[in-house]
Amino acid sequence: MSRLALAALAGLALATASGAAAARTWTDPAGRVVFDAPDGWSVMEQRATNMTYVIVGTADNECHVIAAQHPETATMTVDQIINVGSNDANYTDEAWVRIGATMPMVFSAPPQLVSKREDANAGWPLQLAQLQGERLVHSAVQLRPGLDLFAFCQTYEGADPVATYDALIRSIRTPNDQALLAQATPAPAPAPQ
Repeated sequence: MSRLALAALAGLALATASGAAAARTWTDPAGRVVFDAPDGWSVMEQRATNMTYVIVGTADNECHVIAAQHPETATMTVDQIINVGSNDANYTDEAWVRIGATMPMVFSAPPQLVSKREDANAGWPLQLAQLQGERLVHSAVQLRPGLDLFAFCQTYEGADPVATYDALIRSIRTPNDQALLAQATPAPAPAPQ
C-alpha cells in the first residue's frame, strides 16, 4: 500500500477496529458505488471532486476503486451502455495504457499492457486487463449511464492474491444496478431445436 496511505490506514484501523471485521460491504455516501471489501482490509476514502475514490487494502495489497462521473454518457440508454462496454474496439492496447496513465497513485510512468479480456459481471460487461508498471496491476473498467467504474489492484510484497482481487473487482456495482438492468432489452430466447 502507498506508504502515506498506510500510515493513515493504520490510524483508521485502530479507531474502527471494533466494527471493521463485521462490515464487509462499503457503500459510497455519494451513492455512486458499492463493493465488498475483503475481510481484514481497511477502507480509506480519498478526497476527490466529481468522483468517489477509495483505497482498500493491507500493508502488502491494495485496490483503488474509482467511480467517476461521465456526463457524456448520462443520456445513453442501458442497452447503449452495455454495447459500448462490451465493444472490445473501445479497449485497445493504447486505450488501456491511457487509462493507466490517469492513475499516478498507481503508475509512476505509463504502464505496458500485459493482457486483456472481457467478462460479464452480473449483466454488465467487465473489461479486465493486467498492466505492468513498477508492479503488475490487475485493472478493470465497467460503465453505467453517466458513470465509469474502475479498479486497480496491486501487491507490494508476496504473491498476488488474484482470487481476492477478482472477488473485489466483481463486487463493484452501483446501488441502482438492478433497476438499470430492468430497463435493458431482454436477450432473445434461444431458437427451438
